[in-house]
Amino acid sequence: MDIKYSHWDEVLNGFGEIYNRIFKNFYPSKGSTGFTERNLSVNFSKAYEKTAEKYGEEAFSWFELPFSENGRKHLDGVIVNVSLKEILLIEAKRYSDPPEKIPEILKDFLRITNTDWEYEFEKDRSGKEAALKAKEYKIFGLVIADVWLETKTKRNIYEFYKKAGSEEEGIPAEEFFDGLYGCVVRSQKRAEGFKTDRAVKIFVEAPIDITQECPVKTVRDTYKPVLFSWKV
Repeated sequence: MDIKYSHWDEVLNGFGEIYNRIFKNFYPSKGSTGFTERNLSVNFSKAYEKTAEKYGEEAFSWFELPFSENGRKHLDGVIVNVSLKEILLIEAKRYSDPPEKIPEILKDFLRITNTDWEYEFEKDRSGKEAALKAKEYKIFGLVIADVWLETKTKRNIYEFYKKAGSEEEGIPAEEFFDGLYGCVVRSQKRAEGFKTDRAVKIFVEAPIDITQECPVKTVRDTYKPVLFSWKV
């Protein structure tokens, strides 16, 4: 059974190359405002599509995809690889305020995991003649985030991702979120509200390292994109 999306390592390397190419030549921010999270999903999608094209595969991306009965919920991005029958559902976050953002990431994970995507893609689209036969596809969730190593809590998050990334067999999802919550609060039950009807394993990708060619020291030394994925 496939437990990771296709071309895992090549896509991750391509994602890192895009960020390093940008930061080598340009600082896309104003003062200390950081970088908008939309760029995480867009640049990851670019890396995935470029890799798919290399292998002659048909793939495309869409951003802010509406779903749910009233269409008021949105995914930050979706990638569809038609050739490999693979769908990636993407949420992007910034660890700008970890106590606030970690519960949001848990909500994103549960929302992706517990949604009936066969219904969403195949039966609940206005243009039903172009509906995806989602039951024929492998579906993966992906949360892309970034963290600046400017506080102890944020450094804890970075170190947690590094350690989790060494687990080649993946980590049970509840254990992953317990560990992530533990980066912020160590004295209480962690992933409160965790509820899914099946066992899910999280696969953490090693944080992206920014090249030493980046002229902005704060970016070069403290900015880290981090990712995790799972089979839906």
